[in-house]
Amino acid sequence: IDIDIILPHKELFTSNGASAVSISVKNSIQNSKNKKTTRVFGQYVQNPFEDLNFTGFKSKKFLHFGNNLSIFKQYLNQINLYEANRIIEIHNRPYLFNYLLNKKYTQCVVLYFHNNPLSMKGSKTKNERLKILSKASGIVFVSKYLRDKFFTDIKDSFDNTFILPNSLDKNQEAKIEKKQKIILFVGRIVKEKGVDIFLNAIKKLSTEFADWKFLVIGSSKLGYDKKSFYEKEIIRTIE
Repeated sequence: IDIDIILPHKELFTSNGASAVSISVKNSIQNSKNKKTTRVFGQYVQNPFEDLNFTGFKSKKFLHFGNNLSIFKQYLNQINLYEANRIIEIHNRPYLFNYLLNKKYTQCVVLYFHNNPLSMKGSKTKNERLKILSKASGIVFVSKYLRDKFFTDIKDSFDNTFILPNSLDKNQEAKIEKKQKIILFVGRIVKEKGVDIFLNAIKKLSTEFADWKFLVIGSSKLGYDKKSFYEKEIIRTIE
């Protein structure tokens, strides 16, 4: 079975700049029995992760009406779309799944959600999500929270949804010699990642548990000389 993984345009499949989705995909392939027949397609990078089959495309967004659609169209031009024994795995871009359906593609398609489905083009409405449920071979969520969001206003049960949390490399043993009272937030310092919820929580907790530490690690990608509202708020809160 050939497995083709489609990454979002912003996901850099390289150790220099990779974010959560790319790292999760890389780790899952390395431990997969289908590693040799798995290919990854995404934005062009000079030094992709080694020992993995990656094809990068330079976006032609004005020609293809968007960065993600540009990558997807270039991928489709390279394959026989109706070839048997192919699984197409789309990460975090449900509207690309709908584009594929318009091509009358009826083979195995798996859709991954790493963020809130209700905020994504192609899965915001109930009808869009019901269409995905009826047409996708599998729908994978990295948390129960995201799965629950996807089923907002949907009461019917479906057997093609799965929860597969992101995790550490299973070959690495965690060695915790001494537990510390630290709560950690790791991610981009933007509202979409829930940092505002974290801030509101630690404002209350820090007054009740003075011996605990609350740390935030990440970047707002605004540059070294600028700080987002949330970075400023974190500094004020911690001070």
